[in-house]
Amino acid sequence: MKLRVFCRYCLIYTCLAWLLAVTSSSLANEPALTNRPTAKLQTATPSQPSTETTAGTTGGASKSPTFSIGVEKTRSLQKHHAIEKLDLGNFHLFNGNTKQAMEAYKAALAIDPDKWEAHFGLCNCYVSKKKYSQAIEECRDMLAIRPNDKNTMLLLGNLLKNQGRLAESIQILQQAERLGAKSSNLHTALGLALAQSNRLDEAMQHLSISLAQEKKGINPEAHLGKAVVLYKQGNKQEALPELDKAIKGRGGNFPQARNFKAEILLSLDRVEEAKTEYLIQMQKEDTQVSCFQALGNIYLKESQLDEALKIFDRGIKWYPKDPDLKLGKAVTLEKQGKLIEALVPLRQALSLIKEKNKLEAWKKHLVDLQTSLAASSSNSTQSK
Repeated sequence: MKLRVFCRYCLIYTCLAWLLAVTSSSLANEPALTNRPTAKLQTATPSQPSTETTAGTTGGASKSPTFSIGVEKTRSLQKHHAIEKLDLGNFHLFNGNTKQAMEAYKAALAIDPDKWEAHFGLCNCYVSKKKYSQAIEECRDMLAIRPNDKNTMLLLGNLLKNQGRLAESIQILQQAERLGAKSSNLHTALGLALAQSNRLDEAMQHLSISLAQEKKGINPEAHLGKAVVLYKQGNKQEALPELDKAIKGRGGNFPQARNFKAEILLSLDRVEEAKTEYLIQMQKEDTQVSCFQALGNIYLKESQLDEALKIFDRGIKWYPKDPDLKLGKAVTLEKQGKLIEALVPLRQALSLIKEKNKLEAWKKHLVDLQTSLAASSSNSTQSK
């Protein structure tokens, strides 16, 4: 039993580290079942007056010892059953069976709504399924049970930050700091949230503390945050080395940092270097949609139409519902003189565009294109 409890908390620590890494302490130990006090069986003797009351008796008389023992046994069995469901959830989570894990955690919470570890397991599942709103609610439930748990605050702060809820993120992270949290992860998360809120001096202070705490000086997220601050301060050249450190710290696979670096290089008219960064990023499985958009537009601007079309087509395979990729393809086909072919991606894009002004502008473009086609067809008929 003690081994099972030990394994349970090893999994919790592992999951917490993973969650903090995805979203960029000691947990209160639960005693083993074998260490829990057991109720001693008590029986009433003939000389003892009965404390039971008959049905209909008023006044709230106390329950008999036998009744109390039964209630205690029931509660103990319920807790035991909740722990079994929790362990089952942990087993499924460890083996990558998220659906079964969620069912087990929910079953544990149906028995014991205050089971902190089950809320934590559910939060883990929601993050892995990218259901961040539900993960945030689980964090709030965890804090309702353990109001001063700094690790939960850090996790919640990261989730809120990643959802763009910056004011809430900063508030909860600063609360964790006031309670004594001093980790590199805390300062990184707080620095990033402050940077996105344009509180640049405060952001740089926290990011610098985070980097100073790293024994090996490797904190990719903090270097990325520092680059964001420098860029917003107008120091584009100084931001580039920070991005190089961020990319190196992730073994070359840090799409956000590489994409940001390419954008800065483009703004500095270092187009060939930017293209190289985009092409490197496109070799990865998690290529961002902005990479396809940007590289396709570079080739389009350079009139390398065949290359542009290849990039837009490749991007559409990855992101079939992105209107900008379809618009890029439509414009490329137009420039190649393939007006009829251009109508297909253009109409598809119109069905996907959400912004009203953008939609109206491209609707007008469609009308103009159709007018050009009609005029071309008319001229062709007259010439015959």
